Amino acid sequence: DWIAPSHQQWSWQVNLQDNTVRRYNEGSYQYFQPVARGQTRRAIMMYDLSVPLRTEVEEEIGEWAAATPMFLTQGDDIFFVTKSSRLLREMVLPMEQTIGTTFEERLSGAHQYFQRLLGPTPAITDATIEAIGVYIKEGSLLTCSDGSYEPEWDFACQAWLFSDSLGHILWSGAGPTDGNPDMLSSYRSELAGIT
Repeated sequence: DWIAPSHQQWSWQVNLQDNTVRRYNEGSYQYFQPVARGQTRRAIMMYDLSVPLRTEVEEEIGEWAAATPMFLTQGDDIFFVTKSSRLLREMVLPMEQTIGTTFEERLSGAHQYFQRLLGPTPAITDATIEAIGVYIKEGSLLTCSDGSYEPEWDFACQAWLFSDSLGHILWSGAGPTDGNPDMLSSYRSELAGIT
């Protein structure tokens, strides 16, 4: 269940009935209505980031799909979205980010995207953290990742590890590969492990 699609997070979503776009931002959603329609064979809805329709909605109507915003030029507020053909199964809001002082506090306070990539990792000792730092400075730290994809269920996951030059595993973990369900593949999973 841990890698099931209901755990995947999407900050941008599009309503399949009325083309409203919503974006999770600072604890709530901003909603955008189309401001223009592109003149192509496939009508492209254009949105303006500087003109949110509202920040809250009384009732969520219709089905939402994952969306990726595409801005016309860098620094521009005008955008359109590409959407997944698969529906979101459950809405889960991203966690707020906090910053700690120790390594473990920083891990637990990291953005949820990185926490999910790390997966349920075993505790790491200060001595192991120090050894990893030494191996990085020496250029001898070895890292490895692998990924897999189950197309029938749309599940993808990855695993990673750090080891010394003798092959002793210093730290390892595994987690889901989140992303646009239409773009999942074993290649993407391997890249998630590298991240």
